[in-house]
Amino acid sequence: ATRRALSFSWAGVTSGLVRVLGSQRPVRVTSASAAKCAAFSTSAYSTSVSALNRRMVGVVERGAMSSYAPVAPAVMYGSRNMSSQVTLSDLRDNPGSRKKKVRVGRGIGSGKGKMGGRGHKGQLSRAGNNGRLGFEGGQTPITRRYPKRGFTNQNPFLSELQPLNLDRLVRYVSAGRLDTSKMITMKELRDCGCVGHKINKGIKLLAKNVHLVNLQQAIHIQVADVSGKAKEAIEKAGGSVKVSYFNPLALRALLRPEKFEVIPRLAAPPPRLLWKYPEHYKDVEVQILAKSK
Repeated sequence: ATRRALSFSWAGVTSGLVRVLGSQRPVRVTSASAAKCAAFSTSAYSTSVSALNRRMVGVVERGAMSSYAPVAPAVMYGSRNMSSQVTLSDLRDNPGSRKKKVRVGRGIGSGKGKMGGRGHKGQLSRAGNNGRLGFEGGQTPITRRYPKRGFTNQNPFLSELQPLNLDRLVRYVSAGRLDTSKMITMKELRDCGCVGHKINKGIKLLAKNVHLVNLQQAIHIQVADVSGKAKEAIEKAGGSVKVSYFNPLALRALLRPEKFEVIPRLAAPPPRLLWKYPEHYKDVEVQILAKSK
């Protein structure tokens, strides 16, 4: 009834006042009084309700009405009563959470007119001046003020090998997931799940928990690299470790042979890795002899 009494329409004002006053007969309200009741804005809702109460009390004192119950101001947000219902349209950011963009060059009255906050002339006032990376205005940059530290890895190929510990290898052999009657290659290691599916450069065999490993049978395995302790433990049990270099093409041919009509022979290692693969050229001779037969 309160909201209907505060409606902007004339019919809403008259019918609402009738309900507020509890009267069953129509009340004579002059156009001037109705205009005073309806003249308020949503932004000043509480002030308008107080003014309405004061005006209606004056009307009662003049004898135009018998009684009047003051209207209690409701909590308003925008143009709706928030005491009744909250909807998604009422959700807004907190005041000050969104800062307005500064529009430069829009007149001196804005505070950012004329030069737009860049000052007069110079390199910093030009458009497209992003500056060179590391440039500090002419002074010695930090990259030259301090000496170099650290080193560059000379053998990044070896550091990118996927590790495989001896205890995990023995666990898969004991479970029967690897066949020890033939040479175990990196393809068998990947297919049985002993290593991850993605092998970038190759596999390196390590000797973690070697003192807990009980190697009961000989293992013959071919990997890209092996540590000294792991090789010693396998050879002690009667097995062998073959270290071979695989370039990307040879590694792909090993892991996905169905993609090749002719399996390419192993490529020569780069000169900086010849010390690591001294047996490579012997393997190449064996491959050539096998093809000639």
